[in-house]
Formats: sequence, C-alpha cells, structure tokens
Amino acid sequence: MQKLESLPNALKLIRRTPLGNRLGIMEILFGSSLENKGIRWVNTAADIPWKIDFGEPCHRWMIYGDYAGTNFLTWARNNVPTDGVIVDSGSNIGQFLPYFSKIVPDGLILSYEPSSYCYGWLQDCLKENPELPIQLHNFGLGEGESELFFEDQNHAAHGLWGTIKQHSNDSNNEKVEIQSLDDQISTREFLKIDLWKLDVEGFEVQALKGAKKLLKEKRIKSLYIELQIKKKK
Repeated sequence: MQKLESLPNALKLIRRTPLGNRLGIMEILFGSSLENKGIRWVNTAADIPWKIDFGEPCHRWMIYGDYAGTNFLTWARNNVPTDGVIVDSGSNIGQFLPYFSKIVPDGLILSYEPSSYCYGWLQDCLKENPELPIQLHNFGLGEGESELFFEDQNHAAHGLWGTIKQHSNDSNNEKVEIQSLDDQISTREFLKIDLWKLDVEGFEVQALKGAKKLLKEKRIKSLYIELQIKKKK
C-alpha cells in the first residue's frame, strides 16, 4: 500500500461530532483544499484505509463521516446483528463497505458490482484489507441470468451514474453479467439476509423480481433502496 494520505486534524476532529448536515458542511470547509490531491490511500471515517479519488465529491464523503448521512447507518448499527448478512448491490468503489464491515465484523457482506473498473478498484481495496468479511462479485443483480450492457462507464467508475441497458449500439458500453439474488442465495447455508442495500441506478425493479422467492419467504429482513426519479419532460 502507498503511504496513507494525512488528513487535516480539524477534519478528523469535526467528523467525530454529531453534525446534522455533516457532508455538506465538511465539503464547504475542506473540499477545495482536498480536491487536487488525486488518487490516494486514506483512512475513511470508519477508520479503514481505502483508495479514493480526491477529485470526486462522492469519494471525499468517505472521509467526512457516515456516508449518505447518519440516519441510515445509525439504524443499521442498532438493528443489524454483528454476525449478520448484508447484501450490497451496486457497490461502486465501496462507499458503504468500510461502514458495513464495522457493523457485521463476525458476519458476511456480499458485494455485487458489474462495472469492471469499479470491480478492479474494489479488488485493490480488499487486497489491502483481507480481514474484512466481504465477498466480492463482478456481476449485477437482476431478474435472472443474462448478459446486458453497462452505459456511461467512465462516470460510473468515479461513483456517479452508470446504468444497465438491454441493448447497446455503443462500442464503449461494457457487456456485463446479471444474476438473480434468489439463485445467488440458494446455494448458501445462511437462512436470511439482514440488510439488502439496493443502489442500481434504475434497475431496482428487475433486481427485486430476481429476489421473489426470498421476499415471499420473508428471508430479507430490511431493504435500503436508492431510487432514481425521472423528471417528466
């Protein structure tokens, strides 16, 4: 691992405080001084080293405090057992994974990421953190086994919005593998999933259809879904 980037002491102090709009405040205070540092290894707010691109706000959030705000991760800490099972579909470069690893140190995290770029990024991070309870998979979750296309690969590589499409005429779009969560879990020994984080940029319905059996049997205890809202023209 390269030498860990040293963060401002003020940042490390403030991120321990219970600020309401932590990410916005931290970005105002520190964003401009950090954004030109390039790609570095750094201790996240979860105190786990991760490779981040300082030029991307959604990467910088990993060092500011609880990613995606305090409410969700606070809920997860209070409700997911330390030996629980978490499914992270749409892991991207792992924005949630350090925090999930602290929540289920004796459990298991199934990480699904179809983008080859993000998958490679995650491989680098997990190679440096082999003790984390994470199993990484280079495919997406959908209704069933298929090969689709990943659009907007470059933006998705930096934590923004890549989407999965049925067809593509663009040679730059990456062909990706899709599996259903029902099929993934059918060969596993555990009986339930404590938390399914679903962030797949418009592919949520297909992913949920691929978990019909698990949902019908009430084997998924909780869902955290990030939804895209398309504005009417």
